[in-house]
Amino acid sequence: MPRTVRYERLRPDELRAELARCPVCYIPFGPIEWHGPQSAMGLDALNAETIALRSAELYGGVVLPTLFVGTESERDEATLAKLGFEDPSIHVVGMDFPKNSVKSLYYREETLRLLLRDTARLLLQNGYKLLVFVNAHGASNQLRALSELQLEFDHTLRGAKVLLATPIASADPSLGGGHATAGETSLLLHQHPDLVDLGQLPPMEEPLYVRDYGMADGEYFMGTAGAPFTVLDDPRTKTSAARGQADTDAEIQCLRALVDAEKKKLGIA
Repeated sequence: MPRTVRYERLRPDELRAELARCPVCYIPFGPIEWHGPQSAMGLDALNAETIALRSAELYGGVVLPTLFVGTESERDEATLAKLGFEDPSIHVVGMDFPKNSVKSLYYREETLRLLLRDTARLLLQNGYKLLVFVNAHGASNQLRALSELQLEFDHTLRGAKVLLATPIASADPSLGGGHATAGETSLLLHQHPDLVDLGQLPPMEEPLYVRDYGMADGEYFMGTAGAPFTVLDDPRTKTSAARGQADTDAEIQCLRALVDAEKKKLGIA
């Protein structure tokens, strides 16, 4: 195993040695996005980074510096009504709810596509056979853009593979369904405990309304929860490092299965 799997910390001779041993490069990415007042804004990208680093350490490959970039779309009136907004005609992009104190940094879809295409081009010219873009952001428009990019890469590449993987949704449906609730908060607590402060949330006697705190369970997005529009997977009572570790491990195993399948196709040991 190399002294580090971080691409930017390896000398050229070390990069060449790792390339010969395992021609796989992981590229974690995700937006700077509101994840409630209790969690760091980079939660998605940091989660992708953890999964990528641990996967490379365990199974080979190197990891490019994390790309803090992602996209989101406007919420339609039907979705806003499901989230408990009394005036569903308000303008909301992604999870930037009106009462949030800080706005997310959402890039345009075309910017995300250009960045991922160029990153792939630069790494492929260095001889990597498998590029694994690790996505930990479940926005529908981002997933659609990645799906379209995957088709593009599949139709243009020969002898190499670009894999746009979203292991969060595959590892456990509950991880991909909610936003900033106890599931995601637990992930960050396990991976970066100094980046979570549950004291930023109101005391237990105060209801945790979805529309007020920018947190939402999957049931609200699906329209199966309804009134009183309070967070079900409450971070104040259901967050734990043990839960975060279990979910992180599940994500790593999910990514491993996806990567192993592609390595087999490419003849990579």
